Amino acid sequence: MNDRIDELVRDIITQTIDLTQNKLNHLPAAHSALRAEFDLLQQELDDERAGRPLLAKATDRINDLQQELDAMTKERDTQRELIGRPAEAIYGEYHDMREELAALKERTGLCQWMYDDNGFWQTTCEEAFCIEDGTPKDNGMRFCVYCGKPLAEVIPPEDPENA
Repeated sequence: MNDRIDELVRDIITQTIDLTQNKLNHLPAAHSALRAEFDLLQQELDDERAGRPLLAKATDRINDLQQELDAMTKERDTQRELIGRPAEAIYGEYHDMREELAALKERTGLCQWMYDDNGFWQTTCEEAFCIEDGTPKDNGMRFCVYCGKPLAEVIPPEDPENA
């Protein structure tokens, strides 16, 4: 009987030690959480003492959230507007913009010079130019000598059979 009592006492002591150890293991996490909450409350108290009441902080946060909501609402409305438009209208705008871009390139674009098999540089302003050594860039040419637009070299890739 004494052995059974000793065994029960050992079990109770072991369980008590285990529970205590378990609580001790969780103590650092609980301490960190309490410390963070304390720091937050301390900051709020400091703000309150510095003349920045909690209500002002809450008002600022509400204003920030309202601005975020307004921005998201505007984005949503823009997307709804785009989705609701007929495809013909979108294609029409796309076509108009492409034509406008082509006209802009025509007025202010580049003059492309493409090297041909005969040793000439063919230009988009429908002229041809012969350079005996190198490319227009190698020779310091930055503008077309015919139309005056900025010059862009277009060198076709080499044919793999001839390389």
